[in-house]
Amino acid sequence: MATLKIHNEKKKERKKHILSKKSKTQEKINHFENLEKGEAIKNLPLGNAGMGWLKIIFSSFNFLISLILTLLILGVYFQKPLIQSMLGSQFSLDVTNIIVLGILFLLYSIFEQFNAIYYLKRSIKGTKITAFLKFLISVIMIFTILYLIFKHGIQWFGASLFGNTSLGKNEVFYIPSIIYLTYSIFLSLLSYYDILN
Repeated sequence: MATLKIHNEKKKERKKHILSKKSKTQEKINHFENLEKGEAIKNLPLGNAGMGWLKIIFSSFNFLISLILTLLILGVYFQKPLIQSMLGSQFSLDVTNIIVLGILFLLYSIFEQFNAIYYLKRSIKGTKITAFLKFLISVIMIFTILYLIFKHGIQWFGASLFGNTSLGKNEVFYIPSIIYLTYSIFLSLLSYYDILN
């Protein structure tokens, strides 16, 4: 009986010894994996901090411009009856399409901010995801402005604000469509470059 008890105790000690060896090897494996991850993060070829801060400045500029324009157009939208009573009912002040374009631009600038932050953090996954979302939004921006140009004409901006008046049909209102389309193409190329890098 005593030998059986000693034999059982030896089995328990062997199991403990084997389990402790397994846990130690698992700890070593985890330690080496963490070291490799840390070295991989340090050695990311993602660029320098100067480029990251340049991205933040660019995205902040885009954000401020888009926010100001969107708030201005929203103000016109909500004060439409008051403005029409002052200017006259011949001005349609239909700003729905302009609001859509402004919101798209605002969304792009927000994802540009996140992209710059992930770039500074050296997170490849976050940078790639936000770059893809930026690219997707910029492509939507391009197709939206092209749709508006083909549906309403290149002077749609003036016509939506001032109706079919001589002011609304003025050639000056070609400029907003051309600028928005050109800038959207530039942003899509920039986003595509971010995806590739």
